Parts: sequence; C-alpha cells; structure tokens
Amino acid sequence: MTSFFRALKGEMRKLNKRRKYNVLFILLLIPYMIGRVVAAFTHMNAASGVVLGNTLLMFYLPLIAFVGVNDLISSEIKERSIQHCLIKPVSRMTVYIAKCAAVFLKCARHAFWLMLVDYAFGFIGIGSGSYFQIFYLVFDMIPLFALIAFAALISVCVNSPALSMLLTIVAYIAMIVAGSFLGWSQIMFTSYMAWHSMLHGGIGIIGFIERLLIVIAPGIVFLTSGAIVLERKRF
Repeated sequence: MTSFFRALKGEMRKLNKRRKYNVLFILLLIPYMIGRVVAAFTHMNAASGVVLGNTLLMFYLPLIAFVGVNDLISSEIKERSIQHCLIKPVSRMTVYIAKCAAVFLKCARHAFWLMLVDYAFGFIGIGSGSYFQIFYLVFDMIPLFALIAFAALISVCVNSPALSMLLTIVAYIAMIVAGSFLGWSQIMFTSYMAWHSMLHGGIGIIGFIERLLIVIAPGIVFLTSGAIVLERKRF
C-alpha cells in the first residue's frame, strides 16, 4: 500500500506540472460565469444548475479524464519514459492503477473548484445553487471511474497519443449517442454520468443495485484488462 501511494504521488506531481489543465479550467469557467449571470438576470436560476451538471459531467470532466490518461499512459509509452516507472520495485499493475487514480483525483479537484465557484455565485446572490449539489457531484464521480478505466485501456493498447485520444473521444460520443437515441441507455454506463437524478425518481434499492453494477462492472473489466495488457507489453 505504501508503494501505491508513493506511485500515486509521483503521478499527481506529473499532472500538476502541466499548465494545460489550468487553461482548460479557465476556458470552461468563462462561459459558465456568463451563463450564471445571464440565468440570474433572466430569472432562469434553475437552468444554471442544469448547465453546470451537464457541462461538468458530460463534457468537461470526461475531457480532463481523457487528457490526463493520454498524458500519463499514451504519451509515456510513445516516449518510453514509462520505463522509468516500471523499473522501480513496484508492480506494473500498481503503476497502472496509480495512473488511473491520479487522473480520477485530478478530475475530482477540478470538480471541487467548480463547485466552489458555483457556491460563490449563490453567496453573492447570482443564482441559487443547491446545498445538496456537492453530494450529487460525489455520487456522479462513480461513473467517471469506469470512463477513466475505459480510456486507460485504449491508451495502453494504442502507442500513438493522437490516435488514442481520437479513438477515446469517438467511442465516448458513440456510446452517448447509442444510449440517447438507439435505446441502449439501460446497458451503457455512459448513460449514468449524471445519475444523481435517480435520487429524485424514487428508485428502489434493487434498481439502484442494478445501475450500480452497470457502472462498476465495466470499470473493473476495463481496469483489469488494461493492467493485463501493460503487464505483458514489451518496451
């Protein structure tokens, strides 16, 4: 366990050194702030929470996840810098899981800062964010685990960072479309990226367990498959 946290700390340090994530945060923050102001002055306060949830869960966090996975896995495989991680007295599976966990924590950090901005707007009277929104966000981070594991599997299989990023985005969009327009929402884990809405639907415990398995089971399969591929990959 100590080796895992040591590896996780190293991967987090890599992500924190890259300024692209700050740029992405600012690029999202500007239109979001404009949207909150417009929603407040047009008396559409409820819409601001919808905009935040949809943007945060369906676009921004997946983008951060894809970029993070691409930086820590695909780019390092192409540059062969991943060898420096693998020669340490740490198993490849531990390194792989630490990389995925680092991306997850990076997404959580960005989500936390966006939540603070949302509460700040509510505090100064521009819109009224729900006090339960932070709990909804934590709940919605569960499907993100499966998405990161999915992106990591593609990255470890494809040596090209550009191709890996393209395939991940195309696959994600295809799953969103399949879930929304082809009637596959019951079996697509991407259909539950904003699944805190289930809390308002009066869903039973059996239904919740079914949806939880739909989200977690693919994530475990993706994570295990990626770790196996990395274990057998030659550099």
